[in-house]
Amino acid sequence: TEVGRGTTFRISLPAANGARDFATPTPNAEVSPGDAKKIAVVDDEKMVGRLFSRALKSHHDVDVITDPRRFLDALDSGQRYDLIFCDLMMPNLTGMELYERIEVDYPDLKPKMVFITGGAVTASARQFLEDIDPPLLYKPFSLRELREIVADFQPCPSTEPDEA
Repeated sequence: TEVGRGTTFRISLPAANGARDFATPTPNAEVSPGDAKKIAVVDDEKMVGRLFSRALKSHHDVDVITDPRRFLDALDSGQRYDLIFCDLMMPNLTGMELYERIEVDYPDLKPKMVFITGGAVTASARQFLEDIDPPLLYKPFSLRELREIVADFQPCPSTEPDEA
């Protein structure tokens, strides 16, 4: 580095053996039309949302929402989901705060939530995860792992008492 001139990097990468299309994922042949889910991905990282969409859109209806407040707006407008992936730590409204809002306003959606995390770094996040023990998807994750979670997902049993 020279002051006023910047830095130059040279990166050499080996040639790939044949062309690969990274934009279109390999379809999951095990998903039948009756197993298609309406999935929400609530994550402030656009790249994470794109990954979910590319990995799942061939068999599922995927909505990517980068602002949890917009997700609440969608719920307020009547939108419902079979499965909700939610980042634990986001600006404006954390996944924990979003869960608390859902718990009050849309309790039927609580068991459909899977939290995405790169690791619970705060004491409150660790306590939250310990208290509710939700399904977790740790970053970084593989496409296979993501697809398996979606294929195998069964909502957690509700802890709400049955109304007679």
